[in-house]
Parts: sequence; C-alpha cells; structure tokens
Amino acid sequence: MLGVWDLKQAISSIAPAVVFLQESKLEDVSFFKLFSFLPPNLHSFRFISSVGASGGIIMAWSVADFSLSSSSHDSFSLTTVFPPPPPTSPLLFLTSMGRATAPGRLISLLS
Repeated sequence: MLGVWDLKQAISSIAPAVVFLQESKLEDVSFFKLFSFLPPNLHSFRFISSVGASGGIIMAWSVADFSLSSSSHDSFSLTTVFPPPPPTSPLLFLTSMGRATAPGRLISLLS
C-alpha cells in the first residue's frame, strides 16, 4: 500500500501542471493536508468532500501555468474553466467526474 510520501514522490517525479485525484476519501482538504501529498508548485486547488470513507475529488494546478476563471461542482463532478494565454485560443474546460454504478464501484470519466 502506498503512503502519502510515495504519492508525493510519484507526482513530483513527473512535475505536472495539473493533477486530478479521485476517491481521495478526504472530507476536508486544507493547505497543510494538500502539501503533505502534492508538490508545492500545485498550490491552487478545488475539491469535493468525500461522504465518510467514500468518494472525494481533488484538482490542483500550478498558477504559473493556469489561472482559474470559474469552477462549479455537484456531488459527483468538479468542473474548472481556465482562460487561454493567447486571445485567439478557445477556453480550456477540465472536468473530473465519477458516477456510481454499483455499491463499491465507481466509473471515472475525464473529458
């Protein structure tokens, strides 16, 4: 079983600008908790709380690469909108969704 340190090392080794985590199992996410498993460059985030030990979505990003325009969520999805750097580019929508299909089973969709 991977620990918090292992997760942080795995994510840091690829130096992403955006990270999506599903099934976080976290009811609340503080900056302290976030930095325990994400690299420090990913200090902007949105999350959906878990319900007990089920669910939870976290999206974190680097403000050096992205500036959040808006975000919305419901019980099982989190949508963020980032405006593009050049004025001629379309908006970038990043959505992380999970849909319960059976007890204990979650289908993950990313579009």
